[in-house]
Amino acid sequence: MHVFANGGDPSDLVALVAHNPSVARMGDLAEGETVLYDRLGQAVYLKAGAIVQVDAAQQMVVRVAGQPVLTVTASGVQVQGTITATEDVVAGQISLQSHVHGNVQQGGDLTGKPQD
Repeated sequence: MHVFANGGDPSDLVALVAHNPSVARMGDLAEGETVLYDRLGQAVYLKAGAIVQVDAAQQMVVRVAGQPVLTVTASGVQVQGTITATEDVVAGQISLQSHVHGNVQQGGDLTGKPQD
């Protein structure tokens, strides 16, 4: 069960009871931590150290203005929109900022694939 003060007023408490607390009981939470969970075992943890942990059964979708901008599954991550990075981007150990190309020639010829 979770109890919270409505509007921060300790005289106006609201209790949220788990659907089946014997199956879905969460434990080992530190002081100040909380978790929102369902009967499938999916959960959103607000953990100590300013950490948010999401445990999803199949996928996690982040929406902005009703539109999906981030979809995460066990097989990968899909982002809708521009990705801006203030640091280097590394894919398969190849740096976007410092990779080199082989077979460099003049004119309209193509280079080889990026290398480490």
